[in-house]
Amino acid sequence: MGVKENKLRKKDKGTLLVPKGYVPICVGKSDDTCKRFMVPIRALGDAYFCELLGRSEEEYGFRNEGVLRIPFEAQHFEEWLIRKSNNG
Repeated sequence: MGVKENKLRKKDKGTLLVPKGYVPICVGKSDDTCKRFMVPIRALGDAYFCELLGRSEEEYGFRNEGVLRIPFEAQHFEEWLIRKSNNG
């Protein structure tokens, strides 16, 4: 499963670290509903994830500064991530 954000905070500075083998991704239909996930690299080749990347390209184009953003319901993405984690 993706790593929860609070486990990644440095105690001294509160900055967010990205663990090896993970990619930070913001998922949500607006900035207000955006939720940050740490997605394992092995999940990036999944057909469903590639479909979501296509949606992201349609919304934001290929030139997106900062964290990858996917315009999708965060709850549904989290459910997919959990299923993906449980099924390998």
